[in-house]
Amino acid sequence: MVTVLFLNCGNLKEIGIPDGVTEIKDQTFEGCSSLVNISIPDSVGSIGSSAFSGCSNLQEIVIPNGVTRIESDTFSDCHRLVSVQIPDSVTQIGTSAFIGCYSLVDVFLPDGLTAIGSDAFEDCSNLTEIVIPHGVSAINSYTFSGCSSLWNVTIPDSVTRIYYKAFGKCKSLETIKIPDSVTEIGEEAFYECTSLREIVIPDGVREIKGETFEYCTSLQKVTIPESVETIDYWAFYSCSSLREISLPGVTYIEEYAFEGCSSLEKVTLSDSLREIGESAFEDCSSLKSINIPENVTEIGEHAFSRCSSLVEVTIPASTFRIGNGAFGSCSSLTTIKVDEKNPFFKSDKGVLIVNETTLFMYPGGLQGKFTVPSYVLRIDDYAFSGCEGLTSLSVPSNVVEIGSDAFSYCTSLTEVSLSSGITELSDYLFRGCSSLTSIVIPSSVVSIGPFAFFECLSLTTIDIPSNVSYIGDAAFGNCSSLVYLVIPASVTTVGWNLFYGCSSLVGVAYLGDGLEDCYNAFYNCDAIKIACVSPSFLNETFCGLSSLCKSDHCDTISGIKQCGISGNSEASGSGTGKAEASLAFSEHKENAFFVAALFVVFSVLVSFIH
Repeated sequence: MVTVLFLNCGNLKEIGIPDGVTEIKDQTFEGCSSLVNISIPDSVGSIGSSAFSGCSNLQEIVIPNGVTRIESDTFSDCHRLVSVQIPDSVTQIGTSAFIGCYSLVDVFLPDGLTAIGSDAFEDCSNLTEIVIPHGVSAINSYTFSGCSSLWNVTIPDSVTRIYYKAFGKCKSLETIKIPDSVTEIGEEAFYECTSLREIVIPDGVREIKGETFEYCTSLQKVTIPESVETIDYWAFYSCSSLREISLPGVTYIEEYAFEGCSSLEKVTLSDSLREIGESAFEDCSSLKSINIPENVTEIGEHAFSRCSSLVEVTIPASTFRIGNGAFGSCSSLTTIKVDEKNPFFKSDKGVLIVNETTLFMYPGGLQGKFTVPSYVLRIDDYAFSGCEGLTSLSVPSNVVEIGSDAFSYCTSLTEVSLSSGITELSDYLFRGCSSLTSIVIPSSVVSIGPFAFFECLSLTTIDIPSNVSYIGDAAFGNCSSLVYLVIPASVTTVGWNLFYGCSSLVGVAYLGDGLEDCYNAFYNCDAIKIACVSPSFLNETFCGLSSLCKSDHCDTISGIKQCGISGNSEASGSGTGKAEASLAFSEHKENAFFVAALFVVFSVLVSFIH
């Protein structure tokens, strides 16, 4: 009996096993990376796990006819193995038996085979064809995953289940016939099969599971039977060639199910549909119309966001919940209609209103000016987000609350009149309003949220009211046209990177006695020359600026400018405060770099999530 005597014999090139040997034990030749040829006699009836694993130069193997099972990892990572002869006696192929056999081109599976283990042929990237025998009942997880040259697969009608990622990343697979016997297709079963053009789902399948066809970028036609009740998360994500889909029996479309299907023009939904999940059809930029069935009760957040060809939508009477941004950034959408029997929503000249007093969604295709109706008390999150044609907005005094991202990415918005009834500018409120040059913040405001004016690239000046006590992270980040700024004495707390990337900011004034945690507030503000503070300011530095100019006139832009000319520097006591302030700040830049870099990564992630 052969033992592990040859384990990791890296210089062994050839060996013949004598007649009479009946078993090759586990790991016997594992790691024999130079082994090229081996002769196994017919007397061998058992080959153990990992027996030839890592024999990376082994090119051919003939398995004796008496062997009934190929154990787990038996030939794993035999990178140069081109051919293997599996005898009729073999009934089972174990887990990862041939995983990583990159050079394996052809494998004949015997008719008596009843089971193929998980990962059995994973990453056999040169395998081109496979015929699965009639005795096999399931295609297990990762069985053929990563077989990037596999173009032809025959699945018998004995198979009832295709498990997780069974054919994932089979990038040459153009067509595959799934037999009617299959009742379950696992998550990511055909993930990233980028050449797959057509698929017919068998009649017994009840659910298209998560990510099943994700990134099947060539998929043009899918036939879904009435038996399918659920389209799960990311099921058809980024199937960018899919033009039409019919969902005759589907009751639930889960989150991100068809997101990024940019060629999808027509969707036929079932009358039994109850719920459309978050981002279910987001970025379906070719979708021109959608008929939401009468029984739909919920439409998730961003469900149809950025469907840039969508012109009109009607909310049925049964719908009681619509998530924020459900139709956001739909640049062709000019009207949102609501069934008159709906007790929760109504349409006012195409604008979606909820609970009578909340402006929920403004159609992204409308152009020009808009005045919020007088009965509105609240503007919801994302209500105007991505309305690129909106140029002017008037918010009357009866409005007491405006949600986060309410006006984000209104890229043509140049003027805004805000309600005197609001006390807070919420997170991301004007983020990406790149045409906004100025804004008057009502005196009632006491808080400016994180990223509130982030990337308002045309904003040149802004007056912060004297009641504001808190300004959040990067509230004015990347406002690259902002030149002068006065921070009132009422402000006591600010977030990270308050003015990050305000590359044109020349002068800043602070009228109070001190701020908490504002050391890197001016990171990457390379143009700063003037830091003006009141004579009562006792600290030697202000938010990382150590050359300070003290003046009684810091409360105006002209006062800031005059302070820069006079050069009254607290830090130096003489000379031009203008030059020294710039120098002092540059010395602090290195110290703030790490924190700022972390913040940038954080802000990008948060921006993506939003």
